[in-house]
Amino acid sequence: MKQYVVMLSGGVTSFEALRRTITKSDNVTALFADTKIEDEDLYRFLNDIERVLRPITKISDGRNIWELFRDRRFIGNTRVDICSQVLKRDLCRNWMKNNAPQATLVIGFDWTEPHRIERSIKRWGLDGFDIEFPLNEKPYLLKNEYIMRVREYGIEPPRLYSYGFEHNNCGGACVKA
Repeated sequence: MKQYVVMLSGGVTSFEALRRTITKSDNVTALFADTKIEDEDLYRFLNDIERVLRPITKISDGRNIWELFRDRRFIGNTRVDICSQVLKRDLCRNWMKNNAPQATLVIGFDWTEPHRIERSIKRWGLDGFDIEFPLNEKPYLLKNEYIMRVREYGIEPPRLYSYGFEHNNCGGACVKA
């Protein structure tokens, strides 16, 4: 049976990517890379996902973005996402190589993010991973529809959305966003 690893960011599109993947397979691992600077409500959201969908494997480098910037002597900015690279992608890549080397990676980028999808295919393809983007397939939804989907499962979406943020990353302080 094909194995899937769904990278969870803690946002509503990650929820939907996990939900859609679970509908086609029981062999699914939900994987969350903690940047240690997340909004506390993100952890509540993850607990709700575990209650409704499945357990989540949580991994961490142990540093937050500011510690990483200090260690690398690097100023975070909108052009280079060293924090996402080191604290998320590299960590997940290493976890997959060690725990699920034949798995298909699933990411919750949707049809409105073709540039992010292209970059991800290039990055992960170099390591030989198959990659899927279930939100880039019908039904095509908008952010408010993902939020409604989460509520259909009895889960309150992360509070950063109610504050007007487009994402639920790094406590709303994502240097890339």
